[in-house]
Amino acid sequence: TYVNQNGLTGLVVPTKNSQRLSGAINGLLKDPHKRQWLGENGKKRAQELFSRNKLADKIYEVYTKLLK
Repeated sequence: TYVNQNGLTGLVVPTKNSQRLSGAINGLLKDPHKRQWLGENGKKRAQELFSRNKLADKIYEVYTKLLK
């Protein structure tokens, strides 16, 4: 749920619950605006938190702390 925020960047359904999964998929199929909105939010979050530069900076921080 850190990468995907339920209702903001995507949908989270319980594992091994095919009814909830199919409900979430069908809900998205019926609502193009929600699909677009979730997709845009997901892309923005991915660019802000998980870009190559951001991940490299985080790894550098970890190594720097470990080497002190």
